[in-house]
Amino acid sequence: MSLFDLPLEIFQKIFDFVVIRLRHEAVQLRLVNRVFDHEILLAYARNRILKADRMWEWDRWQEWDQQSIFMVPYFLHQRRDDDGSSGTDIISLMNHWVDRLARHSPKGSERDELRYQYMRRLLSHGTHHIALAVEGGPIDFDASYEFLFAATYSGDLELVDQLSKDTRRIREDVRSELFYDRLIEAAVRSLEPKIVEMLLRRGARMHQGGSDDDYFWDSPVILVAAEHWSPEILQLLLQPEFGLRTSGQAYQHAIVNAMRANRVAMTILLDHYTAPLSESPYLLTEGLREACRLGLIDIVRLLLDNGADQIFAELLWERLQTTTFDHGNRSIEAPPGGEAMRAVAWGGHYDAMEALVDSGLRLDTRVWTGVMLILSFQPNAAKLARTILDDGHLRLSLLQVPDDDDLADLVALACRHGNFEFLKALFDHGAPLNDDAIYTRRDIRLPL
Repeated sequence: MSLFDLPLEIFQKIFDFVVIRLRHEAVQLRLVNRVFDHEILLAYARNRILKADRMWEWDRWQEWDQQSIFMVPYFLHQRRDDDGSSGTDIISLMNHWVDRLARHSPKGSERDELRYQYMRRLLSHGTHHIALAVEGGPIDFDASYEFLFAATYSGDLELVDQLSKDTRRIREDVRSELFYDRLIEAAVRSLEPKIVEMLLRRGARMHQGGSDDDYFWDSPVILVAAEHWSPEILQLLLQPEFGLRTSGQAYQHAIVNAMRANRVAMTILLDHYTAPLSESPYLLTEGLREACRLGLIDIVRLLLDNGADQIFAELLWERLQTTTFDHGNRSIEAPPGGEAMRAVAWGGHYDAMEALVDSGLRLDTRVWTGVMLILSFQPNAAKLARTILDDGHLRLSLLQVPDDDDLADLVALACRHGNFEFLKALFDHGAPLNDDAIYTRRDIRLPL
């Protein structure tokens, strides 16, 4: 089936999904420019144009590569402004705007070169890896793979069925570098369970071919499923016959993402997790921190019961740090103990803090001070601050030293945010709130 055999309405819908809404490396415009009419062009531009024309004033001083990200949709969005013109096809429109862009250049070869560069930019639509017909080699795989991919994204079940009957097109998915995503990820994003099941049964792969490693960039399909929550699709992916790896780092990432997005999905993913939690470093570090931030006390206790205490977590931290840094992923920037307690402070969850302390978590003065700084501008978390002071985790006397303004910072932030209960807790534990000096160090007035 050729692209040119598609009805224009179907092609426009597919093209909108492929070019506008997704971040693919390239779309082979040499396959589509014959049917790329004015209305499709405007639909593309309307979805890409920035909200305010004033951005052009800032953007025109930037490098051309940055400038084109704004400029291409800006100009292609405009209609022709020469009265009486009847040319509304793509070629007429693009030549019109190329002439307008180059109108201030001298006549002759310099202007011709400028027109050529503008036309090249407009043709590429702001992407950097596109192959134009005049410079690209022959396509080395079945071109209908592109149509299958686009139809999958658009959720067109009938078209996907028609295009995927020849399973060679699905096999192209393994070796093609045309798109960032793979075919099964496109199916998950379509939120159409019938398409997901159809492609899985016809051989679409969950994982990259020949890869035994399970880093999150190798198996993003489960991450996509957790983000684009659909219980039916998630249950499909988890069926053993389709071969999804339900252990390893990618799956751990999906569980942590599901904590933020959908707790039902998190429960389903945890139920199918096949690796021991005690040997799951990402869950015991980032998972613990996220559960603390969200106040998921059952998950906090589950992770603590499986080894997410301070000593063991630090050992896992060192191992995970080596692994993730080796693969260029610096998503974790601090040891997990303090991060978990800071997450508790941001969320204001007393039960999670209690569970961490009961598990034997011990933090130094610097970390507890950082936790108190977070609590100082959260009036609803004053109970946590008082507990920290009452239980002796932080002694204010250690902060009252020359050339150390930590206590003054705590007082200043609490004053500026009207956190009276926090100030009262500080006062009850010896903070010199009646001393003008603590306020003058931060140039604030005495609280009433």
